[in-house]
Amino acid sequence: MEKAFDRVWHAGLVHRLLDSDIPRRVVAIISSFLLDRRFHVSIEGEKSSYRPIAAGVPHGSCLSPSLYLIFTNDFPVAAGCAASLFADDTAYITSSLNARHAAIKFQRSLDALPAWLAERRLTANAAKTQAIVFGWGHLPPPLSLQGVEVQWRPQATYLGVTLDRGLTMRPHIAAAAGCAKAVAARLRPVLQSSLPVRRKLALYKTYVSGARVVCSRSRDASASAALREKFHYTTRPQRTIH
Repeated sequence: MEKAFDRVWHAGLVHRLLDSDIPRRVVAIISSFLLDRRFHVSIEGEKSSYRPIAAGVPHGSCLSPSLYLIFTNDFPVAAGCAASLFADDTAYITSSLNARHAAIKFQRSLDALPAWLAERRLTANAAKTQAIVFGWGHLPPPLSLQGVEVQWRPQATYLGVTLDRGLTMRPHIAAAAGCAKAVAARLRPVLQSSLPVRRKLALYKTYVSGARVVCSRSRDASASAALREKFHYTTRPQRTIH
């Protein structure tokens, strides 16, 4: 979804809340939280007039993700497909012994999407849509979303994880290892300084540990020696900090 949290239609969301099993008094509180919001722009001391905010859930609010999920709860999914939704990231998943048959299932879901988006005043960024076939063999014809061709890719990224056709995780491990090395190199002067160990550990956990790869032992064992070395670098224990 494109700018999904910013495009949640307030009136449509309240209507969906009223149609749900949520108590009316709770819906009234949520409505007062969303409706009658205004904004203005200030540049160098000059202020614009106030304008109403008719869409969007407030950023940083713990309610906003739940409200977005309620607003998009009836996401269209064709028979034979499944949808994975995490915040504003959405993925269709299907399987078949024949890649062409799997693509047909995908296309049915994509064909149902424009009408659903228009009804909720949302948009999908077709140019950023990725498609991938896991397994080897001939690729099916490209998919189409809102008149834009969606080509099959050798790699696709979802929720920060890079997936390749063979599900080897090699591109993801290599990218994460490179990121961890780059961060560790920038922090090396600090980690080798006379700072207290507690502060060094805090820096390491904040900047380096976040770049480490989460990978199963079986996946690591099946990787090449060079890849295992890259993976080993990203999972070195913190006892190397003095």
